[in-house]
Amino acid sequence: SGTPLPVNIKFLIEGGEERGSKDMDKLVEKYKDLLQCDTVMITDSGPGREGHPVITTLARGIAAAYVTLQTGNNNPHSGDNIALNAQKKLSRLLSKLEDDQGRIIIPGFYDQVRTLSAQERKKLNDMPFDVELFKKTYGLDEIVTEPSYSPQETMWARPSYEVHGFFEGEKGNNIPTKAEAYVTMRLVANQNP
Repeated sequence: SGTPLPVNIKFLIEGGEERGSKDMDKLVEKYKDLLQCDTVMITDSGPGREGHPVITTLARGIAAAYVTLQTGNNNPHSGDNIALNAQKKLSRLLSKLEDDQGRIIIPGFYDQVRTLSAQERKKLNDMPFDVELFKKTYGLDEIVTEPSYSPQETMWARPSYEVHGFFEGEKGNNIPTKAEAYVTMRLVANQNP
């Protein structure tokens, strides 16, 4: 229309979010004066469905870590099965961070999690979401939701804990004495990692 906007708009486009945005902190610190603003809008959300535009009002942050367990300095042969297997031990330890229903059981983890209002829950559950299409898209047999929460609430408004991968394993018949896993926790408003 040729009418100038009554506000200044700044764009910061960053494509490394799935890899941890390792240089974003440095960039923001270096250009903090240039990036001063009154409002931030994040567009890291799903596109919704045709005819259903999306405005994201809830976003989760992330705490990520590599967890390492070492039980020795050399990997003995599997016939020497009195050696503690670091891969098995680490997998058992990490699985103890949630119960059989997928609820995180770290003491204090949910203490600061704000309860969703009835209106927020209704809005989330009114969002078009096709569970069967989601399962088909990812080749899943089933989905897992936090007890008493819908898939939408679980994905978009509740904290989560994931183990993404184990490292340090080797092919062959040795017992690994070192194991490393990459884990994340999606955090919601008011949670302090």
